[in-house]
Amino acid sequence: MLSRTKHASSGTEVAPAAFGSMAEVAAVAGCFAGVALGGTACALCCFSDQPLPDDVRAMNTRKWQTDMLSAPCSEPIWCGASFCCAPCVQYTLRTRALGGDMAAYRCCQGYFDICCFRAGKCGDEGNCACLALEVCCCPQFAVQGTRFYLMDTRLIASGPTDNKLLRFSNFLQVFACACEIAACVCGECGDAAMIIRCCANSVFATLVGCMSAQVAHELAAERNGAVAAPQPGMAPQPIVMGRPVTGTKQQV
Repeated sequence: MLSRTKHASSGTEVAPAAFGSMAEVAAVAGCFAGVALGGTACALCCFSDQPLPDDVRAMNTRKWQTDMLSAPCSEPIWCGASFCCAPCVQYTLRTRALGGDMAAYRCCQGYFDICCFRAGKCGDEGNCACLALEVCCCPQFAVQGTRFYLMDTRLIASGPTDNKLLRFSNFLQVFACACEIAACVCGECGDAAMIIRCCANSVFATLVGCMSAQVAHELAAERNGAVAAPQPGMAPQPIVMGRPVTGTKQQV
């Protein structure tokens, strides 16, 4: 049974454990904020802001209404909600990006197809239940699929700050994987690998919030008439990325 003490001035009984739990929550929040702020500073200082040489979206003429760094300030509710209830946020953003036309829905909008799975050919096309399953099981793919869809249907180019942040997050994920492989060989590296993985996941979770806020702000600008929205049935199809193979036609 937890012991209780009386506050010196008011005589109110206070459970010491409550203070301990609050301190732990504050410590975790402080650690998360430190990783996010430190990671942002590192990304802005150490990584290139140029698009990839084969990035076809770099030729797009429209810019985001806000970059990912400023998006949480522009849409704080959407950013915070992406941490508390990511599936609900991603479901809403996808349906709004599609203009409410679920007939245009495919799993991840076809951006993450693999050899044994092709979006639109597995009963997912226009399926609301599949979208619910996507945002619950793969929220990280869901938010990127919505963002890519907006970029391709609205001809939006990724900005310099966005390129830096995404490069930093990708670097951390690869570095964390390398450390985890090293930990399998050398058990003494286990704690370090765990810390790096935690940092990588914290940065990615932060970027998911930033991307969600960025998409929400863009869609809000379209509803308010600040930027033109695609007319129903007139939006271009998402770009299918591919690389040319020597001696053959380009694969799509």
